[in-house]
Amino acid sequence: MQSGKVLDAERVLREMICQRIVPDNVVYTTLIHGFYKVGNYEAAYMLFDEMRSQEISPDFITFTTLVCGLCQSRNISEVDKLFQEMFNRGLEPDEVTYTALIDGYCKAGEIKVAFSLHNEMV
Repeated sequence: MQSGKVLDAERVLREMICQRIVPDNVVYTTLIHGFYKVGNYEAAYMLFDEMRSQEISPDFITFTTLVCGLCQSRNISEVDKLFQEMFNRGLEPDEVTYTALIDGYCKAGEIKVAFSLHNEMV
C-alpha cells in the first residue's frame, strides 16, 4: 500500500466522522494496518488510541495487527503492554500473533522470552 493511499483512506475516515457516520473497528483496523505497512508506526498507534477514546472495541484482528506492527518497529516494551491488554479483554492470540511475537523477541535478543512464547503456543 502506498503512503498516499493510506492518507486518502484517513481523509475518508475524517469525512465519515464529520458526517456523523460512526466508523467501526474494521475501518480503524484497516487504517492501522495501512499505516504500519508504510512504516508510519506513530500514526497507526494514534489511530488505536483514537479508536479506544471513541469507545470502539478493538477485536482480535486489531490486536494482532498492532502486535505485528510493533514487532516490526522493534517496540518490544509496548508489545508487552498490548499483549497483556489483549488477554485482559478475553481475546486469545492465534499462531499469527504468536509468530509475530516470537519473531519480534528474537530480533530484540530476547530468546528466552521467545522460547517461552513458543512453548505457550504449542
